[in-house]
Amino acid sequence: MKPVLLISLFIFCASILSAQTATPPAGDGTSGNPYQIATLDNLYWVTQNTGSWGSYIIQTADIDADSTSGWDSGSGFYPIGNSTTAFTGSYNGQGHTITHLFINRSGQYNGLFGWIGGGSVRNLHLESVQVTGGDLCTGGMIGYLYYSATATNCTSTGTVAGTFDVGGLIGGLDAFSVTSNCYSGGSVTGANGGIGGLIGTASRNSVIKNCYSTSSVAGANSAFNIGGLIGGANTVYDTNCYSNGHVTGTGTTTKVGGLIGMQLYVTTIDCFWDTLTSGLDTSAAGTGKSSAEMKQQSTFTNAGWDFSTIWSISPLINNGYPYLEAHPPTAVREYAAAEPASLALLQNYPDPFNPTTAIQFTVGKDARTIVRVFDILGRDVATLYDGFARTGTTYSVTFDGSRCPSGVYLYSIENGNQRLVRKMVMLK
Repeated sequence: MKPVLLISLFIFCASILSAQTATPPAGDGTSGNPYQIATLDNLYWVTQNTGSWGSYIIQTADIDADSTSGWDSGSGFYPIGNSTTAFTGSYNGQGHTITHLFINRSGQYNGLFGWIGGGSVRNLHLESVQVTGGDLCTGGMIGYLYYSATATNCTSTGTVAGTFDVGGLIGGLDAFSVTSNCYSGGSVTGANGGIGGLIGTASRNSVIKNCYSTSSVAGANSAFNIGGLIGGANTVYDTNCYSNGHVTGTGTTTKVGGLIGMQLYVTTIDCFWDTLTSGLDTSAAGTGKSSAEMKQQSTFTNAGWDFSTIWSISPLINNGYPYLEAHPPTAVREYAAAEPASLALLQNYPDPFNPTTAIQFTVGKDARTIVRVFDILGRDVATLYDGFARTGTTYSVTFDGSRCPSGVYLYSIENGNQRLVRKMVMLK
């Protein structure tokens, strides 16, 4: 009886550790006193109180959502907003991050927000998400953005998979909704139609501006409408956007494009895709450029892009591609036309540094990879990358030590059963 008792006790304890608690946040949800989301328990309270879905909400701290993988018998996080009760309120992330959000649900409209109707989300960043959805509208952050809703200054990185309308940031963008100053990175996979690095399907006078995607995009089976930025677009205005992720699809009727897979009545102005990293010379819209051209600021300034307040470019950030000045990426990929690389952790640059430095790495196997920073005593300081990494790709992450004292730090990479460690010095 003792082994059975021990196993039962273990299961009981594990269920307690992964259990979620709905803790009411501070505030009353009004514009003058919005709900203040400081913990994962506060965020869970929002999912369980549909009456808050029309309120003003702000996030006041970074949130680690790693425990969501054990929620609801493995289904994970419950999306905010659905087809019955849409999220119509305002969510302001205030520049904060939610990491390791996990969703694995067979139903429709999956993401941190399942359905936003007329509401807004802004200044929010999701890192290392793992979102798997069912039939319709699956996104890293938003399943469905509908009816004059907006997503502004938002980012999402990680893995997203679904069936129809699957996007790294948004599954479906519809009916006069606007997505601006956003990016996505990681991998996006769909089994049927509308699969895009940033947005799965955009339609009915929706707008996408000042956005980009580094996501790899793949259509399984006989999937169609597959694009580096948008899978399928119908009556859409798209301006000052680009994509550089690898894009693949199969089947004789598949519509696959470096920037957009399928377009109908789309106005595309000054948008680009990388013909080398995408593996595609064609797109339903946009202009194809070489990797070298995509890393030249003049390519974009000649097209009227704003590099004074919106965009920036640096050889040390985003692998040399343009990035949004308000939120530089923590990890992006560059697809190399070379043999697969072995596990390598390059010396940070600059070194010594103050207060930021860039670190590049390659992996020896396609697997979950973690890059961390520790102080000299071995205490955890930051996680710079935690997600799936592929061979043949050079990744770059940035460490910001503005809140840390001067001194010697260690940084490590873990890929499969391999681990490497290097030393760096911050001098303020």
